[in-house]
Amino acid sequence: MSAGAVLAALLVGAAVLAGPVRGPVRGPVRVAPPVRAGATASRGRRARAAVLAGWARRRAPAAAAVEDVAQAVAEVAALLRAGVAPASAWAHPAAQAASGPVGAVLAAAAAASAAGSDVAAALAGPQPAGEGALPPPARAALRSVAAAWRVAERTGAAPADVLDRLVLGLRADADAQGARDAALAAPRATAALLVALPGLGLALGAAVGADPLGVLLGTAAGRVAAAVGVCCTAAGWWWTRALVRAAERAG
Repeated sequence: MSAGAVLAALLVGAAVLAGPVRGPVRGPVRVAPPVRAGATASRGRRARAAVLAGWARRRAPAAAAVEDVAQAVAEVAALLRAGVAPASAWAHPAAQAASGPVGAVLAAAAAASAAGSDVAAALAGPQPAGEGALPPPARAALRSVAAAWRVAERTGAAPADVLDRLVLGLRADADAQGARDAALAAPRATAALLVALPGLGLALGAAVGADPLGVLLGTAAGRVAAAVGVCCTAAGWWWTRALVRAAERAG
């Protein structure tokens, strides 16, 4: 099989992956039936949606943990404003979240308050590692709670007011992080799909009767093309990852 046939097979594969062709078509090209093209486009949309949903699911636990911290702090602030003792105020949300890692931290804060020791140290102390560990955003939120509690203790400010302001900040940060994750989900998915496209193109070329691997590995021009393609794919993946990470750091 000639290199031209292999190139034609790869172009056909890329066109199928990109979706139905729009605009005038010239030349003796076989056009797939409309139903088949629609099914291909639908499968492409479902695959892209599944990739984006995977990114969202991976980030959902972190957002949920931050919201758990914010909700617990809001309850503590409300109880303190109602005149409840600090130890009882920390124990109430700890009992409600007893099965999770946030509940364990709140229980440690309640025990520290009842014993008259440092509540901020209990909130910002080392967290358990492993499967039930808190995600980094939730640990950062707990450190913020510890800092706010320490400021209230040292300055004599009303802890309820300080914690209420902190809850607003935590939820605003969580909303901003969710917006960033939603905006960056598409570039991440695009990078993953672009890395997979060369392999899919080779598979489609073999499916239509070409021998793309034989050409790429068995001829000098094919080996040069393969090396250039691998370098371009790696460079594109690295550049996309760098852009995404820069956007994440910029926040």
